This record gives sequence, structure tokens and C-alpha cells, in this order.
Amino acid sequence: IIAARNEEDNLYRNLPKVLAQDYPEFEVIVVLDQCVDDSIHIIRAFQKDYPHLRYIELERNKHRKFGKKLPLTIGIKGAKHKKVLLIDADPQANATSGLGINVDEIQIGTYQLLEHTKAAGETIINTSSPNVDLIPAHIDLVAIEIELVDKDEREYMMKKAIGDLRAIYDYILIDCAPSLGLLTLNALTAADSVIIPIQCEYFALEGLGKLLNTIKSIQRIHNPELDIEGMLLTMYDSRLRLSNQVVEEVRKHFSDMVFDTIIQRNVRLGEAPSYGESIIKYDASSKGATNYLNMANELLKKNREKV
Repeated sequence: IIAARNEEDNLYRNLPKVLAQDYPEFEVIVVLDQCVDDSIHIIRAFQKDYPHLRYIELERNKHRKFGKKLPLTIGIKGAKHKKVLLIDADPQANATSGLGINVDEIQIGTYQLLEHTKAAGETIINTSSPNVDLIPAHIDLVAIEIELVDKDEREYMMKKAIGDLRAIYDYILIDCAPSLGLLTLNALTAADSVIIPIQCEYFALEGLGKLLNTIKSIQRIHNPELDIEGMLLTMYDSRLRLSNQVVEEVRKHFSDMVFDTIIQRNVRLGEAPSYGESIIKYDASSKGATNYLNMANELLKKNREKV
């Protein structure tokens, strides 16, 4: 981040170009705070040769409102980026609405993808995050399990539909419904690995055993290459004895399969979806954002070691 506050601060004239040249794998973001007008033309000229160079101009009132949080948010966005596709395979469409998409306006999405009535590329929409695309869901998705039940190879509908997208995206994430129906079965058959979120509550432990049995069945019948990426402990409250007991039990029985990062209960995490924003955009300095960033870094590190 290069903050140019006045005409005498000339860092923004040359440093962005140097960063863009030396670090092509990074997205360089320049913050222009109360700059002279010609600075914008300079940055735009750089962008022609370096498309991963972006600039953001802050208005004074916005700068005062966000204080130190906005540069931190932009810094996180400027980190080494991956191209990600999020597939919302949950009829509740929380992943869709959580990214600021009006679910009621969705005409094409996961439903058409699984029905094979639309090509995968036609179901993808852009989001406010530059490296994140979305295949949205709608409440109509509840009918897909009934409509697919009589079709041949119904468990492979998603795998067939998204096969060509693997070459386009670094990661394809499928948000599953909290059930073990045909939708979840399609997602697990299409996936290379699965992340299992575990709430630090008693009933979550009961459901974990059933999910693991389902995964074993899918590995045996539909997807022998399916791997468990890890178990992610969520909604942890250190003040509650039950939360600590769940963490202890899960780590004792599954040890290396559990992510080191624990997602703690955080008010900001609950607020962010109501504004249609990710926690990184909503409040990058919050404990919830820090937890998820640590988890993302742990996941990336784990995948680098696999390669």
C-alpha cells in the first residue's frame, strides 16, 4: 500500500511500477489519499502494462470514517491472490446473500448447473471481490433432489458440469447444505477434498460420526480420491466448559486431521452477512477476520506441501 498524502509525497509516481514489475504474482493496490489529480493518470498509465496494478482513491469523509481499518482491509486484499469459484449448493443460499447478491433476482445458478440445462460458464456471476466468482443458489434448489432421483448417474451431475472449470480456477469451493442428501452427495463426488466445520457443541459431535460414514461410502463407491482436507472447529467460546471439552475430544481422536486454527465466536462474524459483505471487507481487524485469514493461510500452506 502506498499512501500519497500530498504533492510532496512522490512515492506513488514510481514505487507502484517497481512493485508491479518485481512481484507479478501479487496484486499491487495503490491507495491515493488526497492526492493531486495527475496521480490518477499516472497510475492508469501503469495499468496498461501491469493489469494486476489497481488504485483506490479515498474521499476525506470515507477516510475519517474507517480510520485504520480500511488500509488493513486493502492490505489483505492486496496479498497474493488466487482465482476462486464459489458454488452455492445450499437452497438457503446463505453464501449467495452473504456476498451481497439479491437471491430473489437469481434466474440462473446451481439448479440449472445440476440439471445440465445451462453450461457452467453461463451460471457464473461476478462478485464485488475481484478474484471471486459465484454460481448462486435459489430456494428452487430444494426441488433438485426430487428431479434428479430418477436420472442415470445422478451422483455425478455436478462433477460432469464443472469439469472444464478446473483449468480456469485455482480453487473451487462448494458450500453444502447441512444435510446428507443428493445435493451434498453430488458435491462430495465432485470434490478433491472436504473441509468439515465442527461447531463446539455436543450435537455437532453426534453429526460428525454420520458424516464420516457418508464420506467413507462415497470414497468406496463414487469418489475414491476424495480426501479429508481437515476439520475446522468453529463457534468456539473459551468461557464455556463445553466448548473446551469438544476441542479436547476432537483433537484427541483426530489429531492431525484438525486445523490448528479455531474460529472463535465473534459479533462481527454475525453482522457481516447482514451487510452482504465478507468479514474481510466488513471488519478486517476483527477477531473473526483474523481467525479465517489464519485458516486460509494454513490451508494454502497445506496444499503447497502436498504439491
